[in-house]
Amino acid sequence: MRSKETQQLVERMLRFNKLMHHRMAHASDCSAGEGKMLSVIGREQEWNEQEGNGLPGVTVSRISERMMHSKPATSKMLRSLEEKGEIARIASKKDRRTVYIALTELGKQREQKLQEQLDHFNNQIFERLGEERSTQLFEIMDEVYDIIHEIQMEEFAKTKIKKEK
Repeated sequence: MRSKETQQLVERMLRFNKLMHHRMAHASDCSAGEGKMLSVIGREQEWNEQEGNGLPGVTVSRISERMMHSKPATSKMLRSLEEKGEIARIASKKDRRTVYIALTELGKQREQKLQEQLDHFNNQIFERLGEERSTQLFEIMDEVYDIIHEIQMEEFAKTKIKKEK
């Protein structure tokens, strides 16, 4: 049976997630998942350019990893974005099995518009919270992230030890 605190945390996380998905979908004519995927691809492309590694885009595996989705779910969403002309598939010159995903000009425009809308929305939140409470929120979120990561690493270590026996 769930504790009262667990139930409250789950309810709040679900409400927040639902609200943010609705906000993202409202801000564009694409799903929240597609918006997030455009953002992931855009950030990865930007990182590639900054690093000067010469990669024309990002692999499906990397997108799946960043989105925390299965490869089939990622591929389905990529097909939708490709049909809309927002991404392009680029075959690797070194290895024909490797395909990179890159934003088209249309995809870059959509991603930039979504980012601007999200930034504006977030700034409204921070203005209403104020600097002190925003800082507290970030500190608590960082602490929760660290706790979750620590728990996951402990569980991973236990699983690894069991497998080695």
